[in-house]
Amino acid sequence: MYQDRERRQIVDIPCELVSVGRVSAGRVRDLSTGGCRLLSPHLGSDQERLMISISAPGLLPEIQVVAETRWSDLTSNRDLYFLGCRFLHAEQTPGLIRQLLEAIETTRLTDPERRPGDHARRFERS
Repeated sequence: MYQDRERRQIVDIPCELVSVGRVSAGRVRDLSTGGCRLLSPHLGSDQERLMISISAPGLLPEIQVVAETRWSDLTSNRDLYFLGCRFLHAEQTPGLIRQLLEAIETTRLTDPERRPGDHARRFERS
């Protein structure tokens, strides 16, 4: 059984999920170099392959990663689901994710306008 031993960083980053024949908007809710937890209207099946485009405005260019769904769960909003995803790494993927995590952490530490709860913005569909 696969186990992501790396601590996941809580984030709230817009993303787009592409699966066979479907494109969905979403939010990355936690992130590590091994995988992420997504909030999306897409209910992923076990081991479904996804292309995830992560857009962290103002931090880095859009990052695209291939992942597989490890689990999915209902949220209190019946139109949205949590998806646990494991990244299927290309050679450069871990480095790109690490750069994104470092940029997020640096921004959090230096942003004087940030207040508790800023990371808990509501999901908005496009």
